[in-house]
Amino acid sequence: MSDFPRPDRFLTYLSEARIRSLRNCIPGNSPPFVVKREKDQYIYDIDGNKYADFALRNGAVICGHNFKTLTQYIKNAISIGTSSGVINKFQYPLVKLFKTIIDFDFLSFYGNSSSAVISLVRTLRASRVAVSSSYLLELVMKSLPGITVEKAREIKEYDLLLFEPIDFDNNLGEYNYRAYRAKWKCAVENRTAFRIKNGFSTNLDDVQVILCGAVIANGMDSAAVISKINVEGENIPAYKSISILETIKYYLRENDLFKRKLKIESAGVSFQKGCIFKMEHLYKTIELLKKGIWLEGDTGFFCLAHTDNDIKRLERALNEKNMLSSANP
Repeated sequence: MSDFPRPDRFLTYLSEARIRSLRNCIPGNSPPFVVKREKDQYIYDIDGNKYADFALRNGAVICGHNFKTLTQYIKNAISIGTSSGVINKFQYPLVKLFKTIIDFDFLSFYGNSSSAVISLVRTLRASRVAVSSSYLLELVMKSLPGITVEKAREIKEYDLLLFEPIDFDNNLGEYNYRAYRAKWKCAVENRTAFRIKNGFSTNLDDVQVILCGAVIANGMDSAAVISKINVEGENIPAYKSISILETIKYYLRENDLFKRKLKIESAGVSFQKGCIFKMEHLYKTIELLKKGIWLEGDTGFFCLAHTDNDIKRLERALNEKNMLSSANP
């Protein structure tokens, strides 16, 4: 099996056939490669090529993909059962663990972020919803197709403002949610929790509600709403409870992310906030794949599993692309 990919052996016939099949099944979708497995900070395609993964996606992976320790805990939990009909024994220590991070009156759990958004909007009876980012706009529109939702504007007043503490659509600075008028303000910590500082980026002294998505379960689809009001939750299955519990415990126990100097010395990065970085412009994913880097969009992240060599590989790939761009304007 090859290590990082070679440009002259980028795709095999099998890859081409699988990609052609996917294109036929999913109109408008042109995946550059087919993922076979994920392991720590790397992903592998069906050719056996290896890529260092820096794609932010929804920012969910803290400890790396398919992380061995957490995977074992999840397997053990699944062996107990997968029913979500009643409260499982892991939820009591889970509530106590959240209490060590942030003070709250109510805590509700959900199987996914969409369920959390639906429950929150229903509880608050919010018909006018505003969001801070394109990412949240897509999430809310998918969750609530009948609700009017728009990017927040200072001249309007809303029932509910859903905002990310970091302004992903601009320069990764702090989002000024105080500039907007809304009866309820909810910080969405799906891409920022545990990445900017030790815990959540905002607290309930600043807002009434915090919605935290899959980042708390190292990528597994789940959510929690921490609030001063009682928002109806769901009985999530044991394996999701244990995934949240062990992810947060591991992160708090082994958090060396902010002790390391992770700044990318590259002209291709315009802003960096904690372990989240933003590009000056979009890079072609398929070109970076040839350098052994998986990165899509204009924003990436570091996880606890990324090594200094991974970061150097990313830096070299971005610098090489910048040099090619300047040579061919």
